[in-house]
Order: sequence, then C-alpha cells, then structure tokens
Amino acid sequence: MPIQPEIRSEEMQDIMHRTPSWLTRWGITILLTIVVALLLGASYIAYPDTVTAKVVIESYAKPVTITAPAHAQVRQMIIQDRTRVNPHAALWVWTTGDTLRAPIAGTIHLMGRLDSKNQVVAGETLAIIVPIDAPYRIRGDLPVEGSGKVGVGQPVVIQLDAYPHREFGSLLASVETISPLEVNGYYDIRFSLQNGLVTQQGKPINSRTYLRGKASILTSQRSLLSRIFDII
Repeated sequence: MPIQPEIRSEEMQDIMHRTPSWLTRWGITILLTIVVALLLGASYIAYPDTVTAKVVIESYAKPVTITAPAHAQVRQMIIQDRTRVNPHAALWVWTTGDTLRAPIAGTIHLMGRLDSKNQVVAGETLAIIVPIDAPYRIRGDLPVEGSGKVGVGQPVVIQLDAYPHREFGSLLASVETISPLEVNGYYDIRFSLQNGLVTQQGKPINSRTYLRGKASILTSQRSLLSRIFDII
C-alpha cells in the first residue's frame, strides 16, 4: 500500500510535463510565419549604399566692396541698408559734388552708419554688394575610399551646416562630373542642384556667396535583407 501513492505521483508528474502535440505544431507554425514575415519585410526595406563628401556651394559672382574714392563728407545718403540696388544706382553724394554709384546689381550691406554728419577717408570700406540670383557652383572633395562606386548622374542629398536638415530639409542634386586626378587623397567632384536653393521640404535657402555642407551620394539601392546576408 505505501508504494501506490508514489506511483500515482510519478504518473501525475508525467502528465503535467507532457506537452500536447497540437500545441507544438501550432507553436512551430507561428514561429515560422513570423520569421518568413520578417524576411519578406527586410527584402522590401531599402537600405541604400552611400558615399559622403564634403561640399561647398559658392556663387560665381563675387561680392563687391564699395570704398570711398577720396577724403570727404557725406552730403546725402540715398540708399538704405539691406536693400536691392541696380547697376549704376546712386548710393551717396559727396561734398565734392561726386556721386558714388553701385557697380553691380545686388543687396547692399552697409559697413557702418553713414549720414550727412559722417566724414570718410579715401579707401575706407563703406558697403558690400552681394549679387542676387547669381548662378552657383557646387563642388566637393570625394575621398578615395569608396570612390569607385560613384558615377555621373547618381542622386545626391546635401545637408548644409548653416541650415539643420531636420528643420529646413536637404537639397537634392546629382553628380555632374568627377575629376580623374586624385590630389591628397581626394577627387574633385561637381554637383548640379535639381531645384536650386530650395530643399525637398519646399523651404528656400537664403542666397549666400558661400555655404558648407555634406553630400551623401546614393551609389546603389540595396535591401536590408541583402545586408543581413552579407554579414552572415
């Protein structure tokens, strides 16, 4: 009689630890379904290869510095700070009877307060005129590492240092030319903007004569799954 409880106890433990066959089959099926879904998703998720390069956007037309032609007193100030001027527009009239005129079209930036009480000396910087709507040149330094994957026509995303891309967006461009000559570990590379100085968010970038940034060149469109297989 004392042996009977021990036998029943072993039978109960065996029943309790026995996993139903249907649960095993469904568990394997669900697990395989999840794995297949993840693999399919990874095959559709784009993970492009990129090569980065330092980039500079600069205007072909350089700013012009306006200097006083002679020692004189300003008799009349005609133009205001940060206004647009046309070529040959009158800027100041001097006590000598001469009129100082703008050599180019652009936005004028005064270097100080100039009115009828100011005296100026010959050669003194009075203002700078920044050209308006001048064409831009976009050049970059392409590192030797990974440069073999870069080709003309490839899409480019440019992020500007002065304009955070999370707030302003990025400029869209494409590779225009690549120099065949390597200098100090870099190739000279040129880009062309798709929408000018307007980001993909539709935000215009204020015209400046010099802008720095980073160019991400999309060399190929690969899926996340292919990258996983590369690691494996």
